[in-house]
Amino acid sequence: MKDFDTLGAIIGRGNMKRGLGLQVEAAMVLEYCKELLVKEWPEEIAQQIRPVSVSNKILKLASKNSQLLAEMRFKETDLIEAINLKFGVEHINKIQFILI
Repeated sequence: MKDFDTLGAIIGRGNMKRGLGLQVEAAMVLEYCKELLVKEWPEEIAQQIRPVSVSNKILKLASKNSQLLAEMRFKETDLIEAINLKFGVEHINKIQFILI
């Protein structure tokens, strides 16, 4: 007897790629992105970058620091590859950097 069910079993396989399933996947990508940022940069710098949303395979990252966003552009490919590798599918194919 299993102590827990998978997310797919709870929500239903058909619903995983619609509505709620996509929102859950996007939230998981945003959380993992936060973890990657803390691993890549010191915490005080990583806190200046905020993963905002995932939509149409585009991850939006926001910061008030334009120099930090410029540096992040150099790491864009690495971040995309790490996120997609973690989840086993292409969730992200582009990162949009937003200066707030």
